[in-house]
Amino acid sequence: MELKESFVDFVQRWRAKTVQMKEKPSEKDQIRMSVRNLQPPLAKHLILAQASFDFKTFFEIGLAVEEAVQLGILEKAITNSVIGSKT
Repeated sequence: MELKESFVDFVQRWRAKTVQMKEKPSEKDQIRMSVRNLQPPLAKHLILAQASFDFKTFFEIGLAVEEAVQLGILEKAITNSVIGSKT
């Protein structure tokens, strides 16, 4: 996922690439690969969405998470001070 790319744009680009694959990954594998390629603010909140039954459900969860991050309901990112601190 590119830095300024929306979740919708990322998923559309990802799905377009999978259509071109000769051996298309299963939906579960597509979801896992998608999560691994998201920007950290979304990946952090969508890690559990990997358990989604299908890509449509994952997509709907992703839209809700992206909106919650944009509205400030969910935090945008982990700060470096939190990552670097050792307690």
